[in-house]
Amino acid sequence: MKFIIKRETLLNNIHQLNYTLNINNLYIYNNILLEIKNNILTIINSNQDIEVISKINLLGKNENGRITVSTRNFINIFKNLSKNSEVLVKLNKELIIIKSKFSKFCLSTLPADNFPNIDKWKILTQLEFKLNQCIFKKIIKSTFFSISNNDIRYCLNNIYLEIKKNIIKCTTSDGHRLSIATLYIKEDLPFCSIIIPKKIIFEILKILKEGNLKLQIGKNNIRIYIKNLIFTSKLINGNYPNYKKILNDNEGENFEINSENLKNAIKRVSILSSEKFNIVYLTLNNNKLKIKTHKPPKEEAIEYIKIIYNGPKKKIGINLNYILPILNYLKKKNINILIKNNDNSIQIKYFNKNIKYLYIIMPVII
Repeated sequence: MKFIIKRETLLNNIHQLNYTLNINNLYIYNNILLEIKNNILTIINSNQDIEVISKINLLGKNENGRITVSTRNFINIFKNLSKNSEVLVKLNKELIIIKSKFSKFCLSTLPADNFPNIDKWKILTQLEFKLNQCIFKKIIKSTFFSISNNDIRYCLNNIYLEIKKNIIKCTTSDGHRLSIATLYIKEDLPFCSIIIPKKIIFEILKILKEGNLKLQIGKNNIRIYIKNLIFTSKLINGNYPNYKKILNDNEGENFEINSENLKNAIKRVSILSSEKFNIVYLTLNNNKLKIKTHKPPKEEAIEYIKIIYNGPKKKIGINLNYILPILNYLKKKNINILIKNNDNSIQIKYFNKNIKYLYIIMPVII
C-alpha cells in the first residue's frame, strides 16, 4: 500500500471520524483502517456500535492495499506536520512509513482482516430517503433535551423516530415531559419506527451541516450518507412506550404568549425559587398570567404578563428545569399554551412552515 496526499486534504476529511470513539481494551478498536483501491483512500473508524467512513479521491500513482494503524498517532502526526505539505504514506512489511520533507515516522500496524466491519451487520435496507441536513438537525435538537438520563425504561433514554406516509416524527420523553417534532415532507414513505441511542445522536449532530443527506434504515441499524462520509450505527431493540393516548385530550384553558417574554419572566422570578424543588407557579386570571416563585421562609418573586384570557381562574406549578429548555429553543415565537382540565398538565404548541412542535409538561402537585 502506498499513496501521496496533502496534509490539509487528509485532515479536512478525517476530522469527521471522531477518533474519541476508539476507547476499548482491544487494540484493534484503537486503530483506524486505511484502504487504497482505484485511487480512492477509504478511512474507517469503528467500534462495536458505530462506524464512520470517509472517502478521499487521490491523484497520481497509488498502490492498493489495506491495513490498520493507531488512530491517535496517525492523526497527531498529520496535525503536527508543516502546513500545505505533501505526505507520503506507505506500508513496509508490518510498519506504516509517513514521510514529509525532513520528517519520518514509523508506526506499528495490525491486520485489516481483524478490523470490526459494520457491513457484517447485514444492512438489509427497509427504507431509504433523502432529507435536508439542517431540518434533520432541527427536529433532533428541538426534542433532545427531553431524553431521560437513567430511566429503568431503557427506551426513554433514547430518541424515537417514526416515519409514516409524509410524516417524520421525532419523540423523546423522560416521564415528566414529552417532546414531539413532526416534519411534513412531500414524499410518501412506508411505515417505519426505530429507537436511536442517545450517544449516537451526539455523533449525528456533529456531522450535520448543510445540504442533503441520504438516510437508510435497516433491520437493526441506521446509515447516513453525507457527501464522502458514511455514518452507520446500531439501533435499540425494544418498543417505545405508547404516548399517543395522552395527545387526544385537548380540553382545557388556552392562551397565546410570546416564548421570549415568558422565558425572561420565568428566569427573573427563578432567582428566588427554592433550589430543592425549582417550582414556578402560573396563575391565569382576568387577562393576566401571574408568575410566582418563593423561597422559605418568606422570600418570593412575582411577575405579571398581559394575555388574552377570559376563562376561569387556573393555577398550576411546574418544574423550571422542564419548561426553560423548551422556551430556550422556541426563541421569540408566539406559542399556544393549553392547561388541560384532567391533569393540569401544560401543552405547548408551535407550528413553523413544515414542522409542528408539541411539548407536554406534567404538573408539580401544589
